Amino acid sequence: MPGYVIAQAKVHDAKEIKKYLSGFMNAFSPFGGRILVSTDRMEILEGSWPQVRTIVLEFPSLAVAKEWYYSRDYQALAKHRFLSAETNMILIDGYEGQATHSLSA
Repeated sequence: MPGYVIAQAKVHDAKEIKKYLSGFMNAFSPFGGRILVSTDRMEILEGSWPQVRTIVLEFPSLAVAKEWYYSRDYQALAKHRFLSAETNMILIDGYEGQATHSLSA
């Protein structure tokens, strides 16, 4: 089952984020990931969405997504993101098959 990283980001240092972005694909590609979404164009339908940019990354599995995030190469690169942006990030399992529980309370 695929694993996903979903992030929201608000960049406040354009120069520093360029350092992050310039090395991102080199740290990302070896893990077989795909960038599904990277945009600042959205329409909020309900609730709030506190950051400006939304990113969705897909990996072959949750374990591979964790390997990428905690890898030495990505963590060395992430320091530039920490300095340049306010970010929320989660790691979640993908959906496979029929729901086994109700979405209602």
